Amino acid sequence: MMKISIKNNGIAAKGLLLLSILTMTACANSLSMQKDVESESPENLAKIYQWEAKNNSIWFLTRSTGCTNEKHFKLITESSPSKTDKTLLVSIVRIKQDFCKGMPRTVAFELPLPDLEQRHQQIVLTNPLAEVPKKASR
Repeated sequence: MMKISIKNNGIAAKGLLLLSILTMTACANSLSMQKDVESESPENLAKIYQWEAKNNSIWFLTRSTGCTNEKHFKLITESSPSKTDKTLLVSIVRIKQDFCKGMPRTVAFELPLPDLEQRHQQIVLTNPLAEVPKKASR
């Protein structure tokens, strides 16, 4: 049996430490890419196919590959600054991506509107509307 001996010198220890740090950094970056999307920027606006304002909620159709649920969305509302204009601007932001690999399909969700101080005569969705995808033929 052959015995291998490695001398513990400063260069090897520093190299091993550097390699460990690089590996942990790569793993941390990989995990952070899978976390929720925290930004409320326009590129995170959900793709909406159809929507309707109800009494105290917004109903909408969006895309899912199998793992999307209502907790993956957040409503951002902004009242018109004008006292006479009773328009409420609503944005539907996707805060968590759907990483499932299922067949893409449209799904419906309904999110409650926050309690608002004033009643709005008009609700405007700021998300761009997309055309409902056609079902694949078999």
